[in-house]
Amino acid sequence: PLADRAEALWKTLRNWVDAAEAGALAPDRTRFVLYAPKAQPGQLAQLLVTAKNPTTIGAAIEQLRALGDEAGNAAWQPHARAILAADRTALSQIIGHLEIDTPAGSPSDTLPPLFAAKLISPECLDDSIKWAHGWVKDTIDSLLEKSEPACICYQHFHDALRTFVK
Repeated sequence: PLADRAEALWKTLRNWVDAAEAGALAPDRTRFVLYAPKAQPGQLAQLLVTAKNPTTIGAAIEQLRALGDEAGNAAWQPHARAILAADRTALSQIIGHLEIDTPAGSPSDTLPPLFAAKLISPECLDDSIKWAHGWVKDTIDSLLEKSEPACICYQHFHDALRTFVK
């Protein structure tokens, strides 16, 4: 999912750009995390995630442009064209706040320590994780049905989790 011409990579970037341009996300105050367990980032993804200043962000955008200007009609190319037509300020802010998380283990192994850090007792841990999976799925499904970005604010999730754990 993190290869230079991976549809998932380009579609995710496009969704973020579209959401920023629609005002649904504030790209200057949002962490954009690509979560791809066991994936190996391609050259583009590595360039994007290391771009943290105007010079490196500009270089990342030029690489996006070089790939996006390729001839063809592959599944990723409509997303690339939309990204390149987008507001450069929003795109620059998204790139500057981009992170990639590629854990080596099972995604389900990453949740127990995170939930335990929130002071969830060991006897409630499994039920809390099952609840969270369901809550996230239901929330994302509801957003997608309304054609809204599949983004969950940390504070909303944290508040819902606290309510559940009580």
